[in-house]
Amino acid sequence: MTQDFFHVFVTWIHIIASVIWIGGSIFYFLILNPVLNTVLGSSNEVTRIIGKEFSSIVKICISALIVSGVIMLLNRLVAPDSVNYMYLIIFSIKIIIFLWMILIITRHRRSTKIVGRTTPKGLTFFEKIDYYCFGYSTLVLLAIFVYFLSNALRIIF
Repeated sequence: MTQDFFHVFVTWIHIIASVIWIGGSIFYFLILNPVLNTVLGSSNEVTRIIGKEFSSIVKICISALIVSGVIMLLNRLVAPDSVNYMYLIIFSIKIIIFLWMILIITRHRRSTKIVGRTTPKGLTFFEKIDYYCFGYSTLVLLAIFVYFLSNALRIIF
């Protein structure tokens, strides 16, 4: 009974951390940041303070996702006949996409060169690659795909 409660709690932490990170990122990058930049200008103190606070929340969520994910994976690995090659392949894809999402967030924290652009017009070839591979819309699409993979793992296995 206690073990079941623990696993429910860990799963809940995992889900809440992902919702806060992804939902907050979508809101921050697609709504709040562009509006603040339009209203207050691109170099304002409010945007910097909000970004710094949100960054600390994202770090906590990513840490919670890693810890809870490892616990859930270990729980899965010790269960008899619960893991096969297909599970490991899907799980590995999910981890790779998760790392890609972390890279996107990290790059946008450090770079303001392409931030705020809504179209790739006027970008060089390499800036277009950066725009399509590491843009905000890519983050949203990857988040949706990770959610799909999580549900697929839960349903299939």
